[in-house]
Amino acid sequence: MTIKTRNAPQPDKRAREIVIAQPAPEKSTQFTLTMRESLHRSLALIALENHMTMRGFIMQALRDAGLPVEADDLVDRRRR
Repeated sequence: MTIKTRNAPQPDKRAREIVIAQPAPEKSTQFTLTMRESLHRSLALIALENHMTMRGFIMQALRDAGLPVEADDLVDRRRR
């Protein structure tokens, strides 16, 4: 006994390519901050105590303040 179904969906025989658009990486910009020497020394010391660069420490503070700092923003960018 053979059972036939009506209007059964047929698989599309043509290959389809799904393209997911990735946003272009956002361009980085440089920011210079002037501060008292004593504050600079304090920042350097507290960053060192936390095993971070000053940049990393500031980026973490921005994240803690609620800004959208991504994990890649916290990467040490110094050349070795």
